[in-house]
Amino acid sequence: MINSSLDDIVTKMEDYSTRHIWDPNFEKGMLIKDIGPDVQLHYVKTKKVAMVSSRDQYLLFYGKDIPANCSPTGKRFKIIAAKSKDLDEYPPTQGAVRASSKILGYYLEEIEPEKTDVHFLIESDFKISLFIQK
Repeated sequence: MINSSLDDIVTKMEDYSTRHIWDPNFEKGMLIKDIGPDVQLHYVKTKKVAMVSSRDQYLLFYGKDIPANCSPTGKRFKIIAAKSKDLDEYPPTQGAVRASSKILGYYLEEIEPEKTDVHFLIESDFKISLFIQK
């Protein structure tokens, strides 16, 4: 539970210039292009951590707002879903390993005007050796 409005949280999540405040592994990110009204292509790169190189990926994001009157809980919520996409026009970046996310996303539910329940899920292959992980 976060003591902030759903809209404020989404605004912070979309602002790559301040993402380092809440995501310590974040190095760089940017909107590449709007593909449709609810779909965008983003580039995200993580920092190098210890012996693990930076990871980068291009992510297709989809966002859907659900008003309270259409919600099974009677509360307003937002779903943000994404998956990585390898595209020929965006080859791997020098010095980074291309990660792959099968699915990732956020489920944000506005409990009160200044209180939001936030859930995050991810299934990714960050191309890290099991030897390094242990």
